Amino acid sequence: MVVFTADSEQVMWLLYAVNYDKGGRMDLPQSGGALGGCADITALPLLQGVPNVTFLGLGCRLKSALDACHLMMGVPGNTLAAIHQHVLDMAKPIAMLRNARAGAGT
Repeated sequence: MVVFTADSEQVMWLLYAVNYDKGGRMDLPQSGGALGGCADITALPLLQGVPNVTFLGLGCRLKSALDACHLMMGVPGNTLAAIHQHVLDMAKPIAMLRNARAGAGT
């Protein structure tokens, strides 16, 4: 199991990386944060071998003091190497977005 704490854009890139080879729609069985770290990003990915994202519930947010813009994402550990490679493969579009933002600020 690997759990990421990330802002929404970082989760977007991680989801792109997870889905890089097959494309298409991803079904993320989101509980709306009610099951947060307990089931959404640990048990489900571990037992079913699928990634998932959570907004986190109130209890998780109170205990973790996460920034309001952060989400958590769980992935099976055996997918980490592929996710890493796919993030590297997406370096160009990631840089394009970063550069577009930098250019807009000047």
